[in-house]
Amino acid sequence: MSCDTGPVNIRDTKQVCKEECSYKFSYNQNSSAMVINQNTYLDIKVDGNNNIRFNDYKVTLNDVRLYQPSIHLFDGQQVPAELIISHSGYGHTILVCIPIIVGNGRGKSNSFFEQLIPNITPNTDKTTPNKQSINVSKWSLNDVVPSSTFYFYVGKYPYPPCNGKVNVIVFGKNNAARISSKDLKLLQALISPVNYSQTQTLSAVAKTTPMLMVNAASVGGGGAMGPHAQGEDYFIFDECQPVDGMDSPKKKKKAPDVSAFATIVLLLLGGLIVLALIWSVFGQKGGGGVRGKPPAGPATGVHHPVIQAEAV
Repeated sequence: MSCDTGPVNIRDTKQVCKEECSYKFSYNQNSSAMVINQNTYLDIKVDGNNNIRFNDYKVTLNDVRLYQPSIHLFDGQQVPAELIISHSGYGHTILVCIPIIVGNGRGKSNSFFEQLIPNITPNTDKTTPNKQSINVSKWSLNDVVPSSTFYFYVGKYPYPPCNGKVNVIVFGKNNAARISSKDLKLLQALISPVNYSQTQTLSAVAKTTPMLMVNAASVGGGGAMGPHAQGEDYFIFDECQPVDGMDSPKKKKKAPDVSAFATIVLLLLGGLIVLALIWSVFGQKGGGGVRGKPPAGPATGVHHPVIQAEAV
């Protein structure tokens, strides 16, 4: 079952978000699994301590849904399946959506679906959901939620009732979880597919796709931060001043050397004091000569006899 408004297409965008769409998670490392086959999707119940923060607010895990193929479009196309994790808190609902592609191997996401899908029995009565407890071991949502770049938008619910307002985090195909081809075939036999007509898809995506933003992973933090992303976080600055490395390089003004300035002032004062003392000693002797000696005459080379000064 799909929404009449059509899907949201996940594609490359230049619109960026970070603090306003931060997502940090640490789901229960060893959860149990209860599955309710709702015929159009698998309703998966997990338990234990799930620590999830959105925009630095703690939110509560509500439910987990598994659809086939995907509800979202990725570059205009559905992928084989999609896992949608619903959270709520501080008056908001947050959906975390992980695309699922086929990939045989022994990865963590392969193990996640391998422990679950083969143990679910098909509904014999399509009108009554089938509730089952599945025996799993070391099974966690951490194994399918990537710590990487994601896309974000605010819009209506992507599944029925297809209305309201919800915050949606969607990972791209390059960060998709993997399911084996065998388990995908089993999933396809368990639930009905999500169908979009070509007309509905093309017209709806063109008219109703909300603004899509990207939260890119980087060395300094960004993207979804899982339980092993220690030390990486977002920092929100209010009325902060530019610091080195955050603004364009500028030449710094050299601060005046206070010690050198003080030295110069002291030398000038000392010089003035010395000049004042010299003036007090010699400035009061009229004529400029020393009493008892005649003023120096012109250098004629003639010897002048010394004249004895009279006693005063």
